[in-house]
Amino acid sequence: MDDDWRNMLDDTILGSIILAAGGRFLPLLSLVVGCFGCATATSESAIQINEFMAANETVVADENGEFHDWIELYNGDDSARSLEGVFITDDLGAATLWALPDELSIEASGYLVLWASGETTTSQFHLPFKLDRSGEAIGLYRDEGETIVTLDAVSYIGSVPDESIARETDGDDHWVVTDQPTPGAPND
Repeated sequence: MDDDWRNMLDDTILGSIILAAGGRFLPLLSLVVGCFGCATATSESAIQINEFMAANETVVADENGEFHDWIELYNGDDSARSLEGVFITDDLGAATLWALPDELSIEASGYLVLWASGETTTSQFHLPFKLDRSGEAIGLYRDEGETIVTLDAVSYIGSVPDESIARETDGDDHWVVTDQPTPGAPND
């Protein structure tokens, strides 16, 4: 993608659609994504989707030694952030699909890896959905009383086994496909 196109989109995007293929930079299309009736987060929103893998076959195992897909959240703030009132979904039309446990938090400039296993009884770090290898969306929302606020959202088209889709650097607006995933660690 040339720099003029990328710069034009930087001012308007909330999420991106990404084509995964062979560890290359392949943003296919960028667009605003979110849920109907949701407000867009302000710059005070520090929690973001930072990296995810929709075809984890051998890269990183969960606490039971199983290879589930995963989503990494990043806190770009200089203080810890609670996940109280935060929801995650793989259906942007269902913003409140899964409430993250209120007791979860992310340290300053820290990471939280969630397992998209479809098994919520395993631990508080497991989600009730799996990621689709052929593509879908991931949304992160916060309940602010009368309003559901979109914190972050990303859509992708296709996923290569054991390659992640990640922000080029933590919290960055540019996404890349990489064969060197960094769950729970900085994206370099």
